[in-house]
Amino acid sequence: MRQLFVLFSLALGTTSVFAQSLSVEELRQQIDARVNALNPYQELLSDPDPDRSMAAMEIMLASDDPVLMNMAMEFGVLSNSPRVREIALASFLATGPSLTIEFDASVSEDPGLRSTLLRSWRGAEGEDQVIYATWKVGPLNPKTACYEFDDYAGQCYLRITPAGVSISGINVSGQLTNDGSGQLVGTVSISGVVAPVPTRITLMK
Repeated sequence: MRQLFVLFSLALGTTSVFAQSLSVEELRQQIDARVNALNPYQELLSDPDPDRSMAAMEIMLASDDPVLMNMAMEFGVLSNSPRVREIALASFLATGPSLTIEFDASVSEDPGLRSTLLRSWRGAEGEDQVIYATWKVGPLNPKTACYEFDDYAGQCYLRITPAGVSISGINVSGQLTNDGSGQLVGTVSISGVVAPVPTRITLMK
């Protein structure tokens, strides 16, 4: 009985200390303050003047502040404006990200397709015959306006187009559309495989 009383007292003491250190209302105020602190930046991005909105996004993307850069990137990639999406995508690719590309291998029984995706491209198979390959974006070649493969200097990988990106490689080519959903979606042609392969790159989840 004494042990239960001691435990109960300790529990009350812990609750009391917690209540004294930070009340629910104080926590709510701190959360509101943090959220509201970001609102001015969101307001700048959402300015009805497209020139001001574009300028805000470009400045935030170049700020070297991870929070502002991510905020501007998300705004740009999910924008209704193709031009804004294009600028945001260029800024994103310039960071040299590793892109996970989803290939729908269910469209063809050609063994060459699976061999290319799983062996040559070191892919991994998920559910519903979707194969995932991860390719790292290398530097932008100013002469070809193409982002190269990180592992293969001089080999064109992605080129930004008004609609999205064109994707290319030694044995692959295709066009993926950036429609403002946070994804690049389309099909690619793979050497030796007759059927076009549905392909997707998720930029923002």
